[in-house]
Amino acid sequence: MNSPKHHLFVFFGVSLFWLLLFLLTGVLFAGLHLDIDAYSIMLHYYNNGKPIAEDLLTVWTQMKTYMLAPVGIFYELVCAKFFGANIFPARLIYLLLGIFSSFLFFLTARKLGFSLRLSLLFPTLAFFGEQFWVWYNIHCQEPIGLFFMSLSLYLIAIASEKGFIFDVLAILSSFLMSLSKESFILVLPAIIIFKFYFSYIVENQNIKKGFLKSLPFALPIFLLFIAEIAYVLLVMKGGGRGYAGVSASVSIWAYVQNFFALFLANDVYVYLFCALLLVIFLTGGQILGNLLTFLDKNLILILFILAILLPQAVVYTQTGWQSRYYLPSFVGVAFFCVMVLDYLKKYAPDGTYALYFSMLVFYIAVEMSPKISDNPNQAFRYAKNYASFAEQTELLLQSVVSQSQANSLILIVSDPVENVVAPMSLESFLVNLYQRKNIKHYPISIPYQHSEISQTRIANARNDMAQIADKNTIEQIIIMPHREALFLKESQAWFDTTQYHRFAFWKLVHYAKK
Repeated sequence: MNSPKHHLFVFFGVSLFWLLLFLLTGVLFAGLHLDIDAYSIMLHYYNNGKPIAEDLLTVWTQMKTYMLAPVGIFYELVCAKFFGANIFPARLIYLLLGIFSSFLFFLTARKLGFSLRLSLLFPTLAFFGEQFWVWYNIHCQEPIGLFFMSLSLYLIAIASEKGFIFDVLAILSSFLMSLSKESFILVLPAIIIFKFYFSYIVENQNIKKGFLKSLPFALPIFLLFIAEIAYVLLVMKGGGRGYAGVSASVSIWAYVQNFFALFLANDVYVYLFCALLLVIFLTGGQILGNLLTFLDKNLILILFILAILLPQAVVYTQTGWQSRYYLPSFVGVAFFCVMVLDYLKKYAPDGTYALYFSMLVFYIAVEMSPKISDNPNQAFRYAKNYASFAEQTELLLQSVVSQSQANSLILIVSDPVENVVAPMSLESFLVNLYQRKNIKHYPISIPYQHSEISQTRIANARNDMAQIADKNTIEQIIIMPHREALFLKESQAWFDTTQYHRFAFWKLVHYAKK
Protein backbone atom coordinates (compact mmCIF):
# COMPACT_ATOMS: atom_id res chain seq x y z
CA MET A 1 0.00 0.00 0.00
CA ASN A 2 3.02 2.30 -0.46
CA SER A 3 3.41 2.18 -4.23
CA PRO A 4 3.02 5.10 -6.68
CA LYS A 5 -0.23 3.53 -7.85
CA HIS A 6 -1.69 3.62 -4.35
CA HIS A 7 -0.40 7.16 -3.84
CA LEU A 8 -2.17 8.25 -7.01
CA PHE A 9 -5.38 6.74 -5.69
CA VAL A 10 -4.91 8.62 -2.39
CA PHE A 11 -4.24 11.88 -4.24
CA PHE A 12 -7.49 11.45 -6.16
CA GLY A 13 -9.39 10.77 -2.92
CA VAL A 14 -7.84 13.77 -1.14
CA SER A 15 -8.63 16.01 -4.13
CA LEU A 16 -12.23 14.82 -4.24
CA PHE A 17 -12.64 15.37 -0.50
CA TRP A 18 -11.37 18.97 -0.67
CA LEU A 19 -13.37 19.77 -3.81
CA LEU A 20 -16.60 18.46 -2.27
CA LEU A 21 -16.02 20.54 0.87
CA PHE A 22 -15.55 23.70 -1.18
CA LEU A 23 -18.55 22.95 -3.40
CA LEU A 24 -21.00 21.77 -0.74
CA THR A 25 -20.29 24.74 1.51
CA GLY A 26 -20.36 27.19 -1.40
CA VAL A 27 -17.04 28.84 -0.55
CA LEU A 28 -15.43 28.06 -3.92
CA PHE A 29 -17.76 30.40 -5.79
CA ALA A 30 -18.42 32.80 -2.89
CA GLY A 31 -17.85 36.41 -3.84
CA LEU A 32 -16.33 39.29 -1.92
CA HIS A 33 -16.47 39.05 1.85
CA LEU A 34 -16.01 41.84 4.38
CA ASP A 35 -13.44 39.77 6.27
CA ILE A 36 -10.61 40.11 3.73
CA ASP A 37 -8.83 43.19 4.99
CA ALA A 38 -5.38 42.70 3.48
CA TYR A 39 -6.79 41.73 0.09
CA SER A 40 -9.16 44.69 0.14
CA ILE A 41 -6.20 47.02 0.72
CA MET A 42 -4.47 45.53 -2.31
CA LEU A 43 -7.47 46.41 -4.50
CA HIS A 44 -5.97 49.90 -4.62
CA TYR A 45 -3.64 48.45 -7.27
CA TYR A 46 -6.38 46.84 -9.36
CA ASN A 47 -5.94 47.62 -13.05
CA ASN A 48 -3.78 50.67 -12.29
CA GLY A 49 -1.58 50.23 -15.35
CA LYS A 50 1.67 50.05 -13.39
CA PRO A 51 4.18 47.16 -13.56
CA ILE A 52 3.74 44.51 -10.87
CA ALA A 53 7.33 45.04 -9.67
CA GLU A 54 6.67 48.73 -9.00
CA ASP A 55 3.49 47.93 -7.04
CA LEU A 56 5.27 45.24 -5.04
CA LEU A 57 8.04 47.67 -4.10
CA THR A 58 5.42 50.22 -3.01
CA VAL A 59 3.58 47.69 -0.85
CA TRP A 60 6.80 46.39 0.69
CA THR A 61 7.91 49.95 1.54
CA GLN A 62 4.61 50.57 3.31
CA MET A 63 4.53 47.27 5.23
CA LYS A 64 8.17 46.44 5.99
CA THR A 65 8.11 47.92 9.49
CA TYR A 66 5.16 45.87 10.72
CA MET A 67 5.05 42.76 8.49
CA LEU A 68 7.61 40.21 7.32
CA ALA A 69 5.50 38.23 4.88
CA PRO A 70 6.66 39.20 1.36
CA VAL A 71 5.58 35.88 -0.19
CA GLY A 72 2.05 36.22 1.22
CA ILE A 73 1.91 39.91 0.30
CA PHE A 74 3.05 39.20 -3.26
CA TYR A 75 0.34 36.56 -3.69
CA GLU A 76 -2.41 38.93 -2.50
CA LEU A 77 -1.10 41.76 -4.65
CA VAL A 78 -1.02 39.63 -7.80
CA CYS A 79 -4.57 38.35 -7.21
CA ALA A 80 -5.95 41.82 -6.42
CA LYS A 81 -4.14 43.50 -9.30
CA PHE A 82 -5.24 41.06 -11.99
CA PHE A 83 -8.50 39.57 -10.68
CA GLY A 84 -10.05 42.46 -8.72
CA ALA A 85 -13.54 41.53 -7.55
CA ASN A 86 -13.35 38.15 -9.30
CA ILE A 87 -11.75 36.23 -6.45
CA PHE A 88 -12.63 32.77 -7.77
CA PRO A 89 -9.07 32.24 -9.13
CA ALA A 90 -7.60 33.15 -5.73
CA ARG A 91 -9.87 30.66 -3.93
CA LEU A 92 -9.14 28.00 -6.53
CA ILE A 93 -5.42 28.44 -5.87
CA TYR A 94 -6.01 28.03 -2.13
CA LEU A 95 -8.06 24.90 -2.83
CA LEU A 96 -5.12 23.46 -4.78
CA LEU A 97 -2.73 24.43 -1.98
CA GLY A 98 -4.98 22.57 0.47
CA ILE A 99 -4.99 19.46 -1.71
CA PHE A 100 -1.22 19.42 -2.23
CA SER A 101 -0.45 20.28 1.40
CA SER A 102 -2.63 17.41 2.63
CA PHE A 103 -1.07 14.99 0.15
CA LEU A 104 2.50 16.04 0.99
CA PHE A 105 1.85 15.67 4.72
CA PHE A 106 0.39 12.23 3.96
CA LEU A 107 3.50 11.22 2.00
CA THR A 108 5.76 12.50 4.78
CA ALA A 109 3.87 10.45 7.37
CA ARG A 110 4.26 7.38 5.17
CA LYS A 111 8.00 8.02 4.95
CA LEU A 112 8.07 8.06 8.75
CA GLY A 113 6.54 4.59 8.78
CA PHE A 114 2.98 5.41 9.77
CA SER A 115 0.16 3.28 8.38
CA LEU A 116 -2.03 4.39 5.49
CA ARG A 117 -4.93 5.27 7.80
CA LEU A 118 -2.79 7.21 10.26
CA SER A 119 -1.05 9.05 7.44
CA LEU A 120 -4.40 10.17 6.07
CA LEU A 121 -5.56 11.14 9.55
CA PHE A 122 -2.55 13.43 10.05
CA PRO A 123 -3.56 16.25 7.65
CA THR A 124 -7.23 15.72 8.49
CA LEU A 125 -6.62 16.50 12.16
CA ALA A 126 -4.32 19.40 11.29
CA PHE A 127 -6.60 21.21 8.82
CA PHE A 128 -10.24 20.48 9.58
CA GLY A 129 -12.01 22.27 12.39
CA GLU A 130 -12.29 25.95 13.19
CA GLN A 131 -8.92 26.46 11.48
CA PHE A 132 -10.37 25.32 8.11
CA TRP A 133 -11.45 28.96 7.75
CA VAL A 134 -8.00 29.97 6.47
CA TRP A 135 -8.32 27.85 3.32
CA TYR A 136 -11.11 29.92 1.80
CA ASN A 137 -10.38 33.32 3.34
CA ILE A 138 -8.01 34.72 0.76
CA HIS A 139 -6.37 37.31 2.98
CA CYS A 140 -4.82 34.58 5.16
CA GLN A 141 -1.19 33.73 4.45
CA GLU A 142 -1.31 30.43 6.39
CA PRO A 143 -2.18 28.23 3.37
CA ILE A 144 0.94 29.43 1.56
CA GLY A 145 3.10 28.81 4.62
CA LEU A 146 1.56 25.37 5.19
CA PHE A 147 2.15 24.35 1.59
CA PHE A 148 5.84 25.24 1.77
CA MET A 149 6.06 23.60 5.21
CA SER A 150 4.60 20.35 3.87
CA LEU A 151 6.89 20.54 0.83
CA SER A 152 9.97 21.12 3.02
CA LEU A 153 9.20 18.16 5.27
CA TYR A 154 8.57 15.85 2.32
CA LEU A 155 11.74 16.93 0.51
CA ILE A 156 13.73 16.27 3.70
CA ALA A 157 12.09 12.84 4.02
CA ILE A 158 13.18 11.78 0.52
CA ALA A 159 16.55 13.60 0.37
CA SER A 160 18.43 10.67 1.92
CA GLU A 161 17.27 8.49 -0.99
CA LYS A 162 17.18 10.99 -3.84
CA GLY A 163 20.32 13.04 -3.25
CA PHE A 164 21.64 16.41 -2.08
CA ILE A 165 19.62 18.44 -4.60
CA PHE A 166 16.48 17.67 -2.58
CA ASP A 167 18.12 19.15 0.51
CA VAL A 168 18.77 22.32 -1.49
CA LEU A 169 15.13 22.40 -2.60
CA ALA A 170 14.04 21.86 1.02
CA ILE A 171 16.16 24.84 2.10
CA LEU A 172 14.57 26.98 -0.62
CA SER A 173 11.08 25.79 0.37
CA SER A 174 11.80 26.54 4.05
CA PHE A 175 12.95 30.03 3.07
CA LEU A 176 9.67 30.67 1.21
CA MET A 177 7.69 29.21 4.11
CA SER A 178 9.31 31.57 6.61
CA LEU A 179 8.54 34.58 4.40
CA SER A 180 4.87 33.63 4.00
CA LYS A 181 3.87 34.75 7.52
CA GLU A 182 5.87 35.66 10.61
CA SER A 183 4.64 32.70 12.68
CA PHE A 184 6.31 30.33 10.20
CA ILE A 185 9.72 31.80 11.01
CA LEU A 186 9.37 29.97 14.31
CA VAL A 187 8.96 26.65 12.48
CA LEU A 188 12.54 26.80 11.14
CA PRO A 189 14.11 25.15 14.25
CA ALA A 190 11.61 22.30 13.88
CA ILE A 191 12.70 21.90 10.25
CA ILE A 192 16.31 21.50 11.44
CA ILE A 193 15.28 18.86 14.00
CA PHE A 194 13.30 16.99 11.35
CA LYS A 195 16.37 16.89 9.10
CA PHE A 196 18.50 15.66 12.00
CA TYR A 197 16.01 12.83 12.59
CA PHE A 198 16.47 11.44 9.06
CA SER A 199 20.25 11.92 9.20
CA TYR A 200 20.24 10.08 12.54
CA ILE A 201 18.32 7.16 11.00
CA VAL A 202 20.56 6.98 7.91
CA GLU A 203 23.66 6.94 10.12
CA ASN A 204 22.31 3.96 12.08
CA GLN A 205 21.20 6.08 15.03
CA ASN A 206 24.65 7.52 15.65
CA ILE A 207 24.05 10.99 17.14
CA LYS A 208 27.48 12.42 16.20
CA LYS A 209 27.37 11.20 12.61
CA GLY A 210 23.74 12.25 12.27
CA PHE A 211 24.61 15.74 13.50
CA LEU A 212 27.54 16.10 11.07
CA LYS A 213 25.47 14.78 8.19
CA SER A 214 22.65 17.27 8.84
CA LEU A 215 25.01 20.23 9.44
CA PRO A 216 25.24 21.43 5.78
CA PHE A 217 21.43 21.65 5.77
CA ALA A 218 21.02 23.03 9.28
CA LEU A 219 23.54 25.86 9.04
CA PRO A 220 21.81 27.96 6.32
CA ILE A 221 18.41 27.36 7.95
CA PHE A 222 19.80 28.46 11.31
CA LEU A 223 21.37 31.60 9.80
CA LEU A 224 18.09 32.38 8.05
CA PHE A 225 16.26 31.99 11.36
CA ILE A 226 18.67 34.34 13.17
CA ALA A 227 18.45 36.94 10.38
CA GLU A 228 14.65 36.95 10.32
CA ILE A 229 14.33 37.08 14.11
CA ALA A 230 16.79 39.99 14.13
CA TYR A 231 14.65 41.77 11.53
CA VAL A 232 11.49 41.28 13.61
CA LEU A 233 13.20 42.54 16.77
CA LEU A 234 15.19 45.43 15.31
CA VAL A 235 13.16 46.67 12.34
CA MET A 236 9.65 45.63 13.36
CA LYS A 237 10.38 46.31 17.05
CA GLY A 238 9.16 42.90 18.17
CA GLY A 239 6.11 42.55 15.95
CA GLY A 240 4.99 46.04 15.06
CA ARG A 241 1.30 45.59 15.92
CA GLY A 242 1.45 45.00 19.66
CA TYR A 243 -0.96 42.06 19.95
CA ALA A 244 1.43 39.11 19.59
CA GLY A 245 4.85 38.22 20.95
CA VAL A 246 6.60 38.14 24.28
CA SER A 247 5.60 40.67 26.91
CA ALA A 248 6.94 41.35 30.40
CA SER A 249 3.34 41.78 31.57
CA VAL A 250 2.52 38.15 30.75
CA SER A 251 3.32 35.58 33.45
CA ILE A 252 5.14 32.29 32.87
CA TRP A 253 2.00 30.48 34.04
CA ALA A 254 0.00 32.19 31.27
CA TYR A 255 2.42 30.81 28.67
CA VAL A 256 2.13 27.32 30.18
CA GLN A 257 -1.67 27.51 30.17
CA ASN A 258 -1.70 28.65 26.55
CA PHE A 259 0.49 25.71 25.54
CA PHE A 260 -1.83 23.12 27.07
CA ALA A 261 -4.88 25.01 25.77
CA LEU A 262 -3.81 23.90 22.29
CA PHE A 263 -4.69 20.31 23.15
CA LEU A 264 -8.17 21.36 24.25
CA ALA A 265 -8.85 23.72 21.34
CA ASN A 266 -10.41 21.11 19.08
CA ASP A 267 -13.22 18.81 20.25
CA VAL A 268 -11.62 15.93 18.34
CA TYR A 269 -8.38 16.30 20.32
CA VAL A 270 -10.33 16.38 23.60
CA TYR A 271 -12.14 13.20 22.59
CA LEU A 272 -8.89 11.50 21.61
CA PHE A 273 -7.20 12.16 24.94
CA CYS A 274 -10.30 11.27 26.99
CA ALA A 275 -10.64 8.03 25.07
CA LEU A 276 -6.94 7.35 25.62
CA LEU A 277 -7.40 7.69 29.38
CA LEU A 278 -10.32 5.27 29.12
CA VAL A 279 -8.14 2.74 27.26
CA ILE A 280 -5.44 3.05 29.93
CA PHE A 281 -8.05 2.48 32.63
CA LEU A 282 -9.67 -0.51 30.89
CA THR A 283 -6.31 -2.20 30.34
CA GLY A 284 -5.32 -1.62 33.94
CA GLY A 285 -2.34 0.49 32.88
CA GLN A 286 -0.89 -2.48 30.97
CA ILE A 287 -0.62 -0.34 27.84
CA LEU A 288 1.92 1.96 29.55
CA GLY A 289 4.45 -0.84 29.91
CA ASN A 290 6.25 0.01 26.69
CA LEU A 291 5.97 3.78 27.02
CA LEU A 292 9.62 4.42 27.93
CA THR A 293 10.81 2.33 25.00
CA PHE A 294 8.50 4.20 22.65
CA LEU A 295 9.58 7.61 23.99
CA ASP A 296 13.26 6.70 23.67
CA LYS A 297 12.79 5.56 20.08
CA ASN A 298 10.82 8.67 19.11
CA LEU A 299 12.55 11.30 21.24
CA ILE A 300 13.73 13.34 18.24
CA LEU A 301 10.23 13.42 16.76
CA ILE A 302 8.84 14.54 20.12
CA LEU A 303 11.41 17.36 20.11
CA PHE A 304 10.23 18.19 16.58
CA ILE A 305 6.65 18.50 17.85
CA LEU A 306 7.69 20.69 20.79
CA ALA A 307 9.75 22.89 18.46
CA ILE A 308 6.55 23.60 16.52
CA LEU A 309 4.25 24.09 19.50
CA LEU A 310 6.25 25.96 22.15
CA PRO A 311 7.20 29.06 20.10
CA GLN A 312 3.64 29.42 18.77
CA ALA A 313 2.20 29.11 22.28
CA VAL A 314 4.48 31.91 23.46
CA VAL A 315 3.71 34.21 20.51
CA TYR A 316 -0.07 33.83 20.80
CA THR A 317 -0.46 33.95 24.59
CA GLN A 318 -1.53 37.62 24.44
CA THR A 319 -4.16 37.04 21.77
CA GLY A 320 -5.32 33.57 22.78
CA TRP A 321 -6.00 30.80 20.28
CA GLN A 322 -8.51 31.55 17.52
CA SER A 323 -9.13 30.27 13.98
CA ARG A 324 -6.04 31.18 11.92
CA TYR A 325 -3.72 31.34 14.95
CA TYR A 326 -4.11 27.57 15.40
CA LEU A 327 -1.87 27.11 12.39
CA PRO A 328 0.86 25.94 12.10
CA SER A 329 0.50 24.71 15.72
CA PHE A 330 -2.17 22.17 14.84
CA VAL A 331 0.32 20.42 12.56
CA GLY A 332 2.33 19.62 15.68
CA VAL A 333 -0.74 18.61 17.70
CA ALA A 334 -2.00 16.40 14.86
CA PHE A 335 1.41 14.76 14.57
CA PHE A 336 1.37 14.06 18.31
CA CYS A 337 -2.12 12.52 18.03
CA VAL A 338 -0.94 10.26 15.22
CA MET A 339 2.04 9.18 17.31
CA VAL A 340 -0.33 8.30 20.20
CA LEU A 341 -2.45 6.22 17.83
CA ASP A 342 0.67 4.55 16.44
CA TYR A 343 1.65 3.60 19.99
CA LEU A 344 -1.81 2.08 20.55
CA LYS A 345 -1.50 0.16 17.31
CA LYS A 346 1.80 -1.37 18.37
CA TYR A 347 1.24 -2.01 22.06
CA ALA A 348 -2.51 -2.05 22.83
CA PRO A 349 -4.34 -5.36 23.31
CA ASP A 350 -5.83 -6.91 20.16
CA GLY A 351 -8.83 -4.99 18.86
CA THR A 352 -8.26 -1.92 21.05
CA TYR A 353 -6.56 0.13 18.34
CA ALA A 354 -9.15 -0.75 15.66
CA LEU A 355 -12.00 0.18 17.97
CA TYR A 356 -10.27 3.37 19.08
CA PHE A 357 -9.45 4.46 15.51
CA SER A 358 -12.99 3.71 14.27
CA MET A 359 -14.52 5.73 17.11
CA LEU A 360 -12.19 8.65 16.38
CA VAL A 361 -13.06 8.69 12.68
CA PHE A 362 -16.75 8.53 13.55
CA TYR A 363 -16.36 11.46 15.93
CA ILE A 364 -14.57 13.51 13.25
CA ALA A 365 -17.44 12.78 10.85
CA VAL A 366 -19.94 13.94 13.47
CA GLU A 367 -17.99 17.15 14.06
CA MET A 368 -17.96 17.88 10.33
CA SER A 369 -21.66 17.17 9.86
CA PRO A 370 -23.79 20.34 10.07
CA LYS A 371 -26.90 18.29 10.80
CA ILE A 372 -25.45 16.58 13.87
CA SER A 373 -22.82 18.81 15.44
CA ASP A 374 -23.99 21.86 17.38
CA ASN A 375 -20.53 23.46 17.44
CA PRO A 376 -20.93 27.00 16.01
CA ASN A 377 -17.32 26.92 14.81
CA GLN A 378 -17.77 23.52 13.20
CA ALA A 379 -15.94 23.53 9.85
CA PHE A 380 -18.85 22.77 7.52
CA ARG A 381 -21.39 25.12 9.14
CA TYR A 382 -18.90 27.98 9.51
CA ALA A 383 -17.92 27.70 5.84
CA LYS A 384 -21.56 27.73 4.70
CA ASN A 385 -22.24 30.82 6.80
CA TYR A 386 -19.17 32.48 5.31
CA ALA A 387 -20.40 31.80 1.77
CA SER A 388 -23.88 33.08 2.61
CA PHE A 389 -22.51 36.29 4.07
CA ALA A 390 -20.34 36.78 0.98
CA GLU A 391 -23.44 36.45 -1.19
CA GLN A 392 -25.28 39.05 0.89
CA THR A 393 -22.26 41.36 0.72
CA GLU A 394 -22.37 41.20 -3.08
CA LEU A 395 -26.09 42.04 -3.03
CA LEU A 396 -25.45 44.95 -0.66
CA LEU A 397 -22.75 46.37 -2.94
CA GLN A 398 -25.05 46.13 -5.96
CA SER A 399 -27.82 47.86 -4.03
CA VAL A 400 -25.56 50.74 -3.02
CA VAL A 401 -23.98 51.14 -6.45
CA SER A 402 -27.28 51.01 -8.34
CA GLN A 403 -28.79 53.76 -6.18
CA SER A 404 -25.81 56.12 -6.04
CA GLN A 405 -23.58 58.25 -8.24
CA ALA A 406 -19.80 58.61 -8.20
CA ASN A 407 -20.01 61.68 -5.92
CA SER A 408 -22.82 60.43 -3.64
CA LEU A 409 -22.11 60.78 0.07
CA ILE A 410 -22.06 57.29 1.63
CA LEU A 411 -22.00 56.76 5.40
CA ILE A 412 -20.68 53.52 6.91
CA VAL A 413 -21.96 52.90 10.46
CA SER A 414 -19.84 50.59 12.60
CA ASP A 415 -18.16 50.06 15.92
CA PRO A 416 -14.58 51.27 15.29
CA VAL A 417 -13.27 48.89 17.96
CA GLU A 418 -15.09 45.63 17.16
CA ASN A 419 -15.76 46.18 13.44
CA VAL A 420 -12.23 46.97 12.33
CA VAL A 421 -11.93 44.87 9.19
CA ALA A 422 -15.44 45.03 7.69
CA PRO A 423 -15.75 48.86 7.26
CA MET A 424 -12.25 49.02 5.81
CA SER A 425 -13.00 46.23 3.31
CA LEU A 426 -16.36 47.78 2.38
CA GLU A 427 -14.81 51.18 1.74
CA SER A 428 -12.08 49.58 -0.38
CA PHE A 429 -14.65 47.71 -2.49
CA LEU A 430 -16.69 50.86 -3.09
CA VAL A 431 -13.68 53.07 -3.85
CA ASN A 432 -11.51 50.73 -5.91
CA LEU A 433 -14.10 48.60 -7.70
CA TYR A 434 -17.05 50.98 -8.08
CA GLN A 435 -15.44 54.46 -7.90
CA ARG A 436 -17.62 55.59 -4.98
CA LYS A 437 -15.03 57.73 -3.22
CA ASN A 438 -17.13 60.09 -1.08
CA ILE A 439 -17.28 57.86 2.00
CA LYS A 440 -17.51 58.83 5.67
CA HIS A 441 -17.68 56.77 8.86
CA TYR A 442 -20.04 56.98 11.83
CA PRO A 443 -18.80 55.50 15.14
CA ILE A 444 -21.26 53.67 17.34
CA SER A 445 -20.63 54.60 20.98
CA ILE A 446 -20.25 51.35 22.90
CA PRO A 447 -18.39 51.55 26.22
CA TYR A 448 -15.09 49.70 26.16
CA GLN A 449 -11.84 49.71 28.04
CA HIS A 450 -10.33 51.48 25.04
CA SER A 451 -6.75 50.92 24.01
CA GLU A 452 -4.70 53.66 22.38
CA ILE A 453 -5.35 52.12 18.95
CA SER A 454 -9.13 51.96 19.46
CA GLN A 455 -9.18 55.55 20.72
CA THR A 456 -7.54 56.61 17.47
CA ARG A 457 -10.12 54.71 15.41
CA ILE A 458 -12.99 56.33 17.30
CA ALA A 459 -11.44 59.79 16.91
CA ASN A 460 -10.96 59.28 13.15
CA ALA A 461 -14.59 58.24 12.71
CA ARG A 462 -15.86 61.20 14.73
CA ASN A 463 -13.70 63.50 12.64
CA ASP A 464 -15.39 62.06 9.55
CA MET A 465 -18.83 63.00 10.92
CA ALA A 466 -17.64 66.50 11.87
CA GLN A 467 -16.74 67.12 8.23
CA ILE A 468 -20.37 66.65 7.13
CA ALA A 469 -21.84 70.15 7.41
CA ASP A 470 -25.30 69.16 6.17
CA LYS A 471 -26.34 65.65 7.12
CA ASN A 472 -29.25 65.83 4.70
CA THR A 473 -26.68 65.34 1.94
CA ILE A 474 -26.08 61.76 3.08
CA GLU A 475 -27.58 59.62 0.31
CA GLN A 476 -26.57 56.10 1.35
CA ILE A 477 -26.13 54.61 4.81
CA ILE A 478 -24.63 51.15 5.37
CA ILE A 479 -24.92 49.68 8.87
CA MET A 480 -22.76 46.84 10.13
CA PRO A 481 -24.44 43.83 11.83
CA HIS A 482 -26.18 44.44 15.19
CA ARG A 483 -25.62 48.20 15.08
CA GLU A 484 -28.90 49.50 13.58
CA ALA A 485 -30.84 50.01 16.84
CA LEU A 486 -28.02 51.98 18.43
CA PHE A 487 -27.54 54.07 15.31
CA LEU A 488 -31.25 54.96 15.11
CA LYS A 489 -31.20 55.96 18.76
CA GLU A 490 -28.09 58.15 18.45
CA SER A 491 -29.03 59.77 15.13
CA GLN A 492 -32.71 60.52 15.76
CA ALA A 493 -31.99 64.27 15.93
CA TRP A 494 -31.00 64.37 12.26
CA PHE A 495 -31.86 61.03 10.59
CA ASP A 496 -35.43 60.70 9.28
CA THR A 497 -36.12 57.10 8.25
CA THR A 498 -39.16 58.16 6.22
CA GLN A 499 -36.82 59.84 3.75
CA TYR A 500 -35.02 56.59 3.00
CA HIS A 501 -35.72 53.15 1.60
CA ARG A 502 -34.53 50.37 3.89
CA PHE A 503 -32.92 47.17 2.57
CA ALA A 504 -31.67 44.24 4.67
CA PHE A 505 -29.02 41.80 3.49
CA TRP A 506 -28.90 39.21 6.23
CA LYS A 507 -27.28 41.20 9.07
CA LEU A 508 -26.23 44.14 6.91
CA VAL A 509 -28.63 47.08 6.54
CA HIS A 510 -28.73 49.65 3.72
CA TYR A 511 -30.68 52.91 3.78
CA ALA A 512 -30.98 54.65 0.39
CA LYS A 513 -32.43 58.14 0.04
CA LYS A 514 -35.77 58.28 -1.79
